[in-house]
Order: sequence, then C-alpha cells, then structure tokens
Amino acid sequence: MKSKLKPLRFFSNASGIEAASVAWKDLGWECVGVCDFGRTQQEVLKHHYPSVPLYTNMLNLLENENFKKTNYDVHIAGTPCQAWSDSGLRNGMDDDRAQLALTNGNIITAKSPWCFIWENVVGVFDREHRDGLCQIFSNFTGRDIRAEDIFEGGGIIQGPKYSIAYRVLDSQHFGVPQRRRRIYVVGFRGQDWRPAAAVLFNEEAFEESKVSYRKKRDAIAENILGQIKLAGTITKTFSVSQTDGFGKLSTSNYWPDDRGIRMFTEQELLKIQGFPEDYLNMEIRGKKLTLSQVKGLVGNSMTVPVIRTIGQRIQFVYEHSQKNKILINQ
Repeated sequence: MKSKLKPLRFFSNASGIEAASVAWKDLGWECVGVCDFGRTQQEVLKHHYPSVPLYTNMLNLLENENFKKTNYDVHIAGTPCQAWSDSGLRNGMDDDRAQLALTNGNIITAKSPWCFIWENVVGVFDREHRDGLCQIFSNFTGRDIRAEDIFEGGGIIQGPKYSIAYRVLDSQHFGVPQRRRRIYVVGFRGQDWRPAAAVLFNEEAFEESKVSYRKKRDAIAENILGQIKLAGTITKTFSVSQTDGFGKLSTSNYWPDDRGIRMFTEQELLKIQGFPEDYLNMEIRGKKLTLSQVKGLVGNSMTVPVIRTIGQRIQFVYEHSQKNKILINQ
C-alpha cells in the first residue's frame, strides 16, 4: 500500500542495471536520475527507464546543468568494488575505482539529500583497507574517523554533515538463495543518529524479514536446483563435495543440480539477485546479451530484496516523522 504522503524522490548513482528502481517500485518513490559509466549498463537503463534522465559520468555530475537543478530526498550508490573484492586486484584506495566512493560522497555533500545509502563488499573491513574505509566514512560524516572507531559487526557514527549506521547484511536472509555478505551504510543529514539506527538496527524488523523470506528463498533454490538443498542456499561455487556445497575446488561458472554439473542460466542468475527473470531479455545494438554479459551485470548489482527492505525502513522513518511532526532535517 502506497503512502498518502508526498513520494520520496531518489537518485541512483553507479546504477548498474538499477536494483533500486526494481526494489522501490511498490513504495511509489520517484527516480529523478540514474548514472553509470558502462555502455551496456546505459543501454539497459535506457531500455527500462526511458523517461528517467541518464547521466554517463559521475565525475562531472556536479558540473551538469540539469543535475544542478535536480533535488531529491534519497541518494543510493553501490560504487565499484574491485579495489576491495577477492575477485579484484585489491589495491584499495590506490585503485581509481575506489576513489569513486569519495566522488560519490562529494556528490552527496553537494546535493545534501535527506538520506543516502552506500553498498559495497565486506573486504573494505580488511586490515589493509581499513584506512580507506575511514576516508570514506569521514567523507560521509564530516568528522575524522580512525580505524579503531570502525567495527565489522556494525556501528553508528554521529557527524556534523551526516550521521550514519553501517552493518553487514547477508542476501540469504532476504529471500534469495545465495550467501552474499555486503556492507550497507545508511546516513541521514545532520547529527541525529537515531533515524539511521532505526533503519539498520531494528532487529525485530530484520528478524521478521528472515522468517518471511525463508520459504521464498528455499522455493527459489528448489526451483533452480531440483531437490538438491544446500543449507537453504545455492552454493556460490561448484564443489567436488556436495555434502554441504562448500568445498575448496570451485569455479563460479558451474552449479550442481539433479542432472549433474551445469552452467547457470541467465534467468536463474537474475532470480538469485531478486530481479524478474526476463529483466535482461533484450537486444543491445542488435544482439541479445550473452551469458557472460548477464553474469557480469547481475554479479555487480545490488540484491533487490535487501534494498527493498532498507527502502521500507526509510519509508517507515519518513512516515513516522511526518505523523509525529518530528523534524529529521528534511
């Protein structure tokens, strides 16, 4: 059920194939712009969201006249993760792609939305990358963050620009059959830390999500893998041992089912991230997307049900603040 309040407006940066718009469709939020460097991602965005302004380079967003005039309430970004990911070079802030997290933070500072979300891999917590994460959190909050201030279990940081909550969430608890742990940061403008905490640390809401999503998760796993169940989730990799699905010899290209070992289909890849299975059923420059392209696009996306749940919690904070006339720097 959509709220009677004025719908929140959001901007999606480093959009990829745009998990946010899929996740927040039922909330009635309005997307006022999307942005991505990738040519294929841009074609996907134009196909699904032809009336939404498309920006192709976050590095010059703040110089774009149309963007300068665009106001919005929520900013979401999952900036490139290769600098911290096990599948990347892990060069941390020495990687230009890691610097895009700071660019994204500068955009947030300049536009000053009511709320923002940032998602990335948990590798940002690694010892060698902790100083880089401090830079990112300092950029978000406007205060000097030290390594000893950050805890992988999650936390809250009060700042003069934004007060943030950060937490690691696992996609398997949100209705999709994959173990995908990511850091999520939610920030609200100003020094009141309670709204961000209400979004990411309402344990009752997240426990309800785990219970309600568990059957859906298992149903998708069974649909994809036949009767083979792997602790409620699909293995991230193929293993020579199918006892629990998690062995050392592996490749992410292959998956076990009742017929043996096979490659994942495009539709299954999309379902595992919470997208409609026909979401990438399109032609780009006269050709259908290959399995390799779909795998890359989906693998770099945010998980739709996780973003949906965070959006629902933000909507709750919005409605609660309006109903009770609580000022949260809106």
